[in-house]
Amino acid sequence: DEEEAMSIETTTYFDSEGRSALEHCIQCAADWCTVHRVETMVIFSGTGEGPHYAATKLLPRAPYKGMRIVAVTPPYGRPYRLTPTDPDSPLVHSGIKRAMRDELTALQVGVVSAHLPFKEMYDGKDRTSEWTRVSEAFGVLGGGFALCIQAALLACDAGLVPHGERVVTLTADTAIEVLACRTE
Repeated sequence: DEEEAMSIETTTYFDSEGRSALEHCIQCAADWCTVHRVETMVIFSGTGEGPHYAATKLLPRAPYKGMRIVAVTPPYGRPYRLTPTDPDSPLVHSGIKRAMRDELTALQVGVVSAHLPFKEMYDGKDRTSEWTRVSEAFGVLGGGFALCIQAALLACDAGLVPHGERVVTLTADTAIEVLACRTE
């Protein structure tokens, strides 16, 4: 029965981490949203690939009608390692390019580009901050956990998600349900 199904919580473990788990993570999150009546998925994305997949492959299907997608991305052009744990990995640049942003907008996906709240500011001397410690503490729960929290904060700050709304927020390999709130 539906009430019993709603009381069952699940954890899904992927065979790998990062982008290789992206579509499976989005599918699991969308399915969870339909069972638990969560209407909004906030997707942290460096390129827009995840939100685009959700908007074009899932939202047109009957079980997901009415679901909203919000994309959160770091500031355009920020350099990062393609494989963050590999110091020899090539540098790529973050941010959803104009063509992808335009396509997401046409698909009614809200897009937010902003500095991540837990990301330290570098003043040329010191690289430590209390927020970095918060992010590291969340990292105990998985590499994408802090990104999920920050995505929800930024979506709320931008007004794309109301304060207090239940949302599922996700990265390529992590999805959690949260109550959205502002960074303040």
